[in-house]
Amino acid sequence: MKNYLNKGMLALIGLFVVYSCSKDSDEPETPQITNVSFTVESSGDGNVITVTPNSTEGTSYSIDFGTSASDDVLTTAGPGVSYTYAESSASYTIVVTVSAPGFENGSSTQEVSVVYVAPPPSPLEGRWVLLHEGGALGVGPSSTDFSWWSNALGDVVKRDCLFDDVFVFNADGSFQNILGETTWVEPGFGNDPEGCAVPIAPWNGSNSSATWEYDEDANTIRISGAGAYLGLFKIGETVEHATGATPDESIIYTDVSISEDGNTLTVLKVIADGGVYWRFKMAKEGSSGAELPQTDTDGDGIIDALDACPTVSGTGDGCPVVTAPEDAPATPTADASTVNSIFSDAYTDIASTFAPNWGQTTISTEETIAGNAVKKLANFNFVGIDNVGGDAAGRISIAAVTHVTFDYWTPNGSTLKFKLVDYGSDGEWEAATNVEQMVTVTEAAPTETWTNVVIPISDFNTLSADGKIGQIVFDGGDGTQTFYIDNIYFY
Repeated sequence: MKNYLNKGMLALIGLFVVYSCSKDSDEPETPQITNVSFTVESSGDGNVITVTPNSTEGTSYSIDFGTSASDDVLTTAGPGVSYTYAESSASYTIVVTVSAPGFENGSSTQEVSVVYVAPPPSPLEGRWVLLHEGGALGVGPSSTDFSWWSNALGDVVKRDCLFDDVFVFNADGSFQNILGETTWVEPGFGNDPEGCAVPIAPWNGSNSSATWEYDEDANTIRISGAGAYLGLFKIGETVEHATGATPDESIIYTDVSISEDGNTLTVLKVIADGGVYWRFKMAKEGSSGAELPQTDTDGDGIIDALDACPTVSGTGDGCPVVTAPEDAPATPTADASTVNSIFSDAYTDIASTFAPNWGQTTISTEETIAGNAVKKLANFNFVGIDNVGGDAAGRISIAAVTHVTFDYWTPNGSTLKFKLVDYGSDGEWEAATNVEQMVTVTEAAPTETWTNVVIPISDFNTLSADGKIGQIVFDGGDGTQTFYIDNIYFY
C-alpha cells in the first residue's frame, strides 16, 4: 500500500532521531543500515518509474522521486512503488531511505533519466469525407448484406454536396461536422424531391462541444453531442430521424475497420431494433479515396463515374447511339390454333396488304434482325394494313378474338397509337358505315429494347360486337420517329 509523506515531516523525524541518539553518550552506538540498493524500471510511455528497494535490515522504505511536487515521496514495505512523471524527458535524482527498528537509517541515490515517448496519434485523428466510390453508403438487412440500396459511382458527382461533407476527429478529442452551404437533404426533412439543400439544425455542424471516443477493444466509435454524426445525419442511434426529431446526445458506431495505410475507415450503424444495417465508408482527406476518379476509359469525354457505358465510346449518358435493334423480340407463345397472324415468323400470316399508299410519309421496309423478319417504319407518321383477311369471308371476327398484340422497338419514338377499322357484320368496305377507333399505346421515352403490347379488344368499345376487322393503322405522329414492328396478331 502506498503512503504519502511530507518531506518536511521526514526532515523533522530525522532531526529527532539524531537528537535522541546523541543525548546520552553512555548509550551504545546505534548501527546504521548498510548495503542499501534499488532497481529502476520504466513502463507506460516511459514516464512511469518503478523503484524496488533492497537492504538486509530494512523494513520500510521512503522513496523520493526527485521532483518539486509535494506528492513525489512515497513509502513502502516492499517490494516496490511506482511514480508517474510528467510527459516529458528529463533527469531526476531518486533517493531511497531505509529504516528499521534499532538501526540508523540508510540511503541510496541514483540519477535516473526518464525518456518519455509520446503514444502515436489515434488513426482516426484528422479530416474524413465519404469515400468517393460506389458503395460508400449502403443499407440492407444484415451486417454483410447491403442490397437494399447503395450509392453508385455517379452519385459521388450527383450528390457532391454530400460527398464534400467533412468529419473531423481532433487530437484533443473534439469532433466537428463541416458541411458547407449545402448537404443532401431528403423528403423526411421537407426537401421533396431529395437533393442538395441548406443543412438542418442541429445536424448542421453548429455543436462546438461535440466529442469522439474510439474503443479499440470494443471496436466502436462514440460520437457525443446533439446533432453530431458520421455518414448521414438522418441516421440516429436507434432510428432514422425526420423533421421534428430530437437529436441524439451520442451515437455509437460499431464494426470499426481502418485500412492498413490508415486512409479508409468503415463503420456500421444498426437501427430499427437490429432490422436495418447502414454502412459508411470514409476516406481521409487528401488520400486518393477522397478524390473523384477522372478516368475516361473509352475517351468519349465522359468520365467513367458518369459514363453508363465506360468501355464503349458514346454521347449523352456515355453510351453509343443505337439506331436499330440487335436482337429479335421474344418468340410468341400463344396457341397457333387461336391466332390470326398479320405479320410474324412464328405463325402463318393471313392475307393482308401492309403499307398501302395512303399518302403517308412513312417509309416501310422489311429487314432481318437476328434471322427474324421485322417491319421498319422510318419517317413514321402512319402506316396502314389493308384488306385484312383478303375478303369478307376472311376478315377477323371481333367476337372471335379477345386481344391484339404486337412488339415494337424505337431509338427515338415517344408516341404510338393503334387503330382498328370495323367493316361491320358483313365484312365489306362501306365508308359511310364503317366504324374505327384509335387507342394510344405509349407516350413513354425510347427504351431501345423490344416492348410487347397487348390490347384487350374490349378497349375498342365503339366497335360493333359482331363486326369484322378490315383495316389496321399504326400512328406515329409527326413523321420524325422510327419504329420497328413485329409479331402483329389477334388471339
